[in-house]
Amino acid sequence: MAIPTTNALPHWKLNVTIRQQIGLVETNVTETEQNQLTWYGHVQRMAEGRLPKIALKWMLKQKRARGRPKKNWMEGIRKVMNERNLNEGQWEDRKQWSLGVGQRRKTF
Repeated sequence: MAIPTTNALPHWKLNVTIRQQIGLVETNVTETEQNQLTWYGHVQRMAEGRLPKIALKWMLKQKRARGRPKKNWMEGIRKVMNERNLNEGQWEDRKQWSLGVGQRRKTF
């Protein structure tokens, strides 16, 4: 198997470099985190008897498998909230919550 010369290699750039060149700072991960935090705040503002809020607080009463426990959705939410300096109960003020989440009105 021959090793290709540098002239034969395709010209490629890192995704980070391409995002910087076009002025895009958000990735799919940050957009997903924003959507999850938006939905979490929405559900937390709901009345206690609503089904989405009940489902969010529901805990499985089954014995876990051996080994390291898998991360659940709430652990991911807590991690993202910690990264963005969001606190429990802050979702009551929608404007502050949306600023902390980083979601802005999309204008084209």
